[in-house]
Amino acid sequence: MLHYKMIIRRFFQILLILVCSNFHLIAQAKVLLIEDEVDGLQIKLDMIRHAQHEVSIAYYAIYEDESGYRVLAAAVEAARRGVVVRIMVESLASKLSKPLLEYLCRENISVQFFNKFYWKKFYRNIHSLHDKLLIVDDQYYLTGGRNITNNYYSNLYPSKKKFTDIEILVEGESVDQATKYFDHLWNVPFASFLNDNKSKRNQSKIEKIKIKFDSIIQHDLRNDLRRWTDLSVIVAKASFIRDYYDQFPRTRFVTNKMMSLIYEANHTIKSGVSIFCTTAIDAKSPSFSLTKRH
Repeated sequence: MLHYKMIIRRFFQILLILVCSNFHLIAQAKVLLIEDEVDGLQIKLDMIRHAQHEVSIAYYAIYEDESGYRVLAAAVEAARRGVVVRIMVESLASKLSKPLLEYLCRENISVQFFNKFYWKKFYRNIHSLHDKLLIVDDQYYLTGGRNITNNYYSNLYPSKKKFTDIEILVEGESVDQATKYFDHLWNVPFASFLNDNKSKRNQSKIEKIKIKFDSIIQHDLRNDLRRWTDLSVIVAKASFIRDYYDQFPRTRFVTNKMMSLIYEANHTIKSGVSIFCTTAIDAKSPSFSLTKRH
């Protein structure tokens, strides 16, 4: 009799595990809208410092200013811990000096220009990288409208221009889609690795950059990544929507997906400051809403 009770108990234990597994499959993604610009910079730093295996960074504009220094210093710190760090920059928009780029290479960070300008091959520059994408450990990605320049964090640092934007943190199955997209960018024919030839002419500048980065690494503010993930909300599905940059004229996957979400809405469409970038939330729900509060 006891034997049968054990079998029944085991049956219900297995059933409970299966039910919980199904609930886990339903909750395929967690998302967090990052509205505050101070949070927008801090979450980048916390994501990179939390990395254990790989950090992938693709941005239209990265400047050699306070915000740029802090993000790149976090990347250097991760690389020193053995994390694989890849940075893709838009060569015409980013403002990074040769000494800084050479320093990053010396810290075992792989840097690529998306479309480095050559007079003899100027036709290559019809392609432009407008992405703002940070991926960590194939677990999380952050995307939206903010570049890594003081212009987007004017509440922290003085800047000539002040841009207001939003970002979204995503955790779930769509991270794999984002990683595949980054790998696609990394291998397009018009991307080129930075020439990291060591130049004695830049040695003194590189030493100054190293001292500055070491100071940032030692004193910069740190938070556990759970500060952000605990605020995330569960959604039925999040999809990473992207265009391909090795095709001309450009594909229109992002625009078409945004339009289909609007057309498929059953009850309401709310519009504020919308995110039109390389990602969109594929919301299988009665309404479509992507807004920013003022």
